[in-house]
Amino acid sequence: MEYSPARSSASSSNSVDGGSKPESHDQRCAEYKCGCGLTPAIRTSFTVQNMGMRFRCCPKKKDACPYFHFMPGEQRMQGRALELILILKGRESKAVKEKDKLKQEMAALLQEKG
Repeated sequence: MEYSPARSSASSSNSVDGGSKPESHDQRCAEYKCGCGLTPAIRTSFTVQNMGMRFRCCPKKKDACPYFHFMPGEQRMQGRALELILILKGRESKAVKEKDKLKQEMAALLQEKG
């Protein structure tokens, strides 16, 4: 699917009573569709090469189409926000490993008992 250029900043917010209200994800992505015809998901890259870069991709986890585009004009996530996300991702990884270890231990105990 071809990439559509980013909209101007004037269309990126709604003005209500002289104030500015950020658009929702659905409003920002309404003009984009992945190869499945769905509104793309907005995600953040955590690879070393593209750390903190925002991108659009197919929202399906399984059988996703190859739709993928970095978001032009978006700044990389930086500072404390990026640091906290990396810390939390590390904790999640440790928790998953601990869960898998406990599952194996439980299976071994049940096998001994049964």
